[in-house]
Amino acid sequence: MKYLEARTLGSVAAMVLLLDSCMSARNQPADSTTTSSNGETIRSESKVRQEPSQNATMKTGALSILESEKCRVIEAISHDLLKLPLRAPNKPLGRVVASSRTVVAYLDDKPFSTDAARLAREFPGHEALLANFLELGKTSGQLRCENLAPSVIWVSEERLQLLWDFEAESWTKHISRLEPQAAGLGGFSDVGISSNGREAFAYAFLQYGDLGGEGKYWLVTKENDGWKVKQRADIWIS
Repeated sequence: MKYLEARTLGSVAAMVLLLDSCMSARNQPADSTTTSSNGETIRSESKVRQEPSQNATMKTGALSILESEKCRVIEAISHDLLKLPLRAPNKPLGRVVASSRTVVAYLDDKPFSTDAARLAREFPGHEALLANFLELGKTSGQLRCENLAPSVIWVSEERLQLLWDFEAESWTKHISRLEPQAAGLGGFSDVGISSNGREAFAYAFLQYGDLGGEGKYWLVTKENDGWKVKQRADIWIS
């Protein structure tokens, strides 16, 4: 019943925690009592009740919902990212090219955690969400968004490295030749989601020209018609 209630409220992140709590409680030992011939009560501990298959299935389903929400956040951010190249003279059109591997630092290898104080100033009132984002940003993971973020061309890390490496021709021509549908090369951090499932936070960037690129923090909120960008904070511009 609690599982259904959490899902109804849209608390995707909280649902995973709730399931962990339920599984832990469900797997606690169950005590039984008997009465001896002299009237004393004897307490004995029965075997732990375990339902590994059912528990694993429930948690996998909750995690799948959480991952899907993250991908929808990435799609909302991608739409916003694709507005950036319109400032460039050649105005490239297309999609973001990115690897599914999450980034954990800026292009100059500065980790997100060094911006904790700034984040608190730029996004007041979102302390728990920011803490979740910074915790996720300690290690790199995988975004499985091939079918849920169509604004992104998902490529392997090796392919992305090839796209970054260019010498004889300009960066723009190099990208256009290898990925004609690309608006630029980008990257995404893991997505922090609030406990009520209504707000999300991430870092993303897009390099869209030889000397054109931007990286930002993004605060995204869930509206009736999907995830919408609410606030941005510039990190770097080239």
